[in-house]
Amino acid sequence: MKKAIYILFFCLIIGIGQVMSQSGTVFNKFANRNIKDRSDAVIVGVKGGVTLARMYYSEPHLKQLPHDMLIRPMYGLFVEIPLINTLSIAPELLVVGRGTSTIYDYKQDYSVEYKIVSNYIDVRIPVIYRYIVSDLFHPYVFIAPDFGYLLGGTISLKQAGLDIDESTIDVGKANMKSFHASAIFGLGLRFNFNLPYFTIVTKLEAAYNLGFINTFSKMEYDETAIPTNVYAYNMNGKRYNRGFEFSLSIGFPLKFGERGCSDFGNKYDRFY
Repeated sequence: MKKAIYILFFCLIIGIGQVMSQSGTVFNKFANRNIKDRSDAVIVGVKGGVTLARMYYSEPHLKQLPHDMLIRPMYGLFVEIPLINTLSIAPELLVVGRGTSTIYDYKQDYSVEYKIVSNYIDVRIPVIYRYIVSDLFHPYVFIAPDFGYLLGGTISLKQAGLDIDESTIDVGKANMKSFHASAIFGLGLRFNFNLPYFTIVTKLEAAYNLGFINTFSKMEYDETAIPTNVYAYNMNGKRYNRGFEFSLSIGFPLKFGERGCSDFGNKYDRFY
């Protein structure tokens, strides 16, 4: 049920973008045509949102288990650099929460709850193509390579009905690969609020993060790590970070209007 809600919400965002992209005349009514649009300058700003994180397993038995999405935070900084026309790049430095959760019954004997909560610092370079509806409204699509480094986290295991009811360990090189890489695909709605002396750019984004680096560690495959819930590792298949992302960004173009009295001297000279 939760997965259906997430997919429906994602489709709703896409539908809103398509409808609003046809509404240029509506947005033009709200745009102040007497104030210069500065959104073609370099933009610096902050970004925050949530990830609906999960992990994909290729091993058939693990793949069949129910995997729930975790709501994790995402926040950081970005710089958007215009290239040509409506094409730009927007490097980002973000702290991104990832993980997965599964709850199942083991042979009808007892309930198992397994959860990974991990944190990464990511560097992304989105390539953005905008469609200019008006000075105010620019819907866009983007694609980005994403490279991350593992900061840490926890792995917890609850086994109701056993003597050891719960165990928690830290995420590290023994149970998680230190590096992450993925491709991100998404769309956004950008609003340029042109004020007399500066512009505020607000962006709403929905994206899917497709991880393609196996997150199982080398120590798990080599069986040099010490497992906490079994006698030995028997690693088969691979594990990847995946999930949806929803974010809000607020930025300021590095182009500003003149102060109201900056041309006083010129006017005075012309008067005389």
